[in-house]
Amino acid sequence: MEHEQRALAPAVQYVRMSTERQDLSVAFQKAAIGLYAEERGYKILRTYADEGVSGLSIDRREGLKRLLAEVLSDQPDFSTILVYDISRWGRFQNPDQAAHYEYLCAEAGVTVKYCAEPFENDGSMSATLLKSVKRVMAAEYSRELSIKIAQAKGQLGAAGFWQGGPPGYAYQLLTARFGGGRRLYALAGYRPTKVQESKFKRSWDETLTSVEAEDLRLRVLAGDDVPIGWFTRAPARAIET
Repeated sequence: MEHEQRALAPAVQYVRMSTERQDLSVAFQKAAIGLYAEERGYKILRTYADEGVSGLSIDRREGLKRLLAEVLSDQPDFSTILVYDISRWGRFQNPDQAAHYEYLCAEAGVTVKYCAEPFENDGSMSATLLKSVKRVMAAEYSRELSIKIAQAKGQLGAAGFWQGGPPGYAYQLLTARFGGGRRLYALAGYRPTKVQESKFKRSWDETLTSVEAEDLRLRVLAGDDVPIGWFTRAPARAIET
């Protein structure tokens, strides 16, 4: 047994997930990579992780930065990087960026293995073609998802539903139903208490004239449109609660 352990090839694993609700959780990736390592004869020395970080760029991916820094050091103590799939390495909008980071590893004598992909990353023509296509697909997925999310947020915002951030003063967030019973938070005007009125008036005295502050207070009590923060507006009459 001791001889077999010494014969295992040294490797590290890199895992990444964008959000906590993502199906490809860090635990799931580690389990799949661990099975791959056991079948292929790798010993995982340590893990580099980026949790809750987008794969669109390398800016906030400290785990990948540390991994690449170690690869480019004089003598890394591993010869293989195990990654779940192409998308976990990155969804860079320029596929050449993902190829560049893998090339740096190859130049240092370190191989990147994609454990869940249906091909071996062995430098063959078929593997190179499939890898290029997969990188483009990973980038395109993020681009299309961004468009869909922006459109959805625009539609919900136009319907009066709050899209995030703290509510404006004298407003509260209420639970509402939209479409097929989906629960969302809506921004709704309400009648503030006397204490809230007092705090509201004092807070605005520093930024508004007395006439403007009084006008704003009366509009809040009347349920009319009032400024939210400094730059946005939310029509109370258009909001379902």
